Amino acid sequence: MKRNEDRPTITPEEAGKMLGMSGNYLRQLLREGRMQEVGFAVQNSLGQWRYYVYKAKVKAITEVVSDRKRLFEKNQEEEKGNSNELVVYGIRVRRDDDGEVMRGGRVASAV
Repeated sequence: MKRNEDRPTITPEEAGKMLGMSGNYLRQLLREGRMQEVGFAVQNSLGQWRYYVYKAKVKAITEVVSDRKRLFEKNQEEEKGNSNELVVYGIRVRRDDDGEVMRGGRVASAV
């Protein structure tokens, strides 16, 4: 028998905790086909449901979300350090004393 850590699938409760939602809500989404990114649900002839949630896919989603959260928090910290500067896609953007957006000493053109 496989140990729990080695299983490729996890329960909706386990996945729900990782994704920040209840297991019942995740079950509902799986039955409706709205969470195909992480798994699926199958109904048998007696009307009972089985849920298949892939641990690797849930982990991948939570890693992307946590990476984006870290980048957002880092950007917020940099913005606190200098209220006239903000890093956008790796480009440092500043505002001059009149509030004009500057980039590289020039006013950034609107796109």
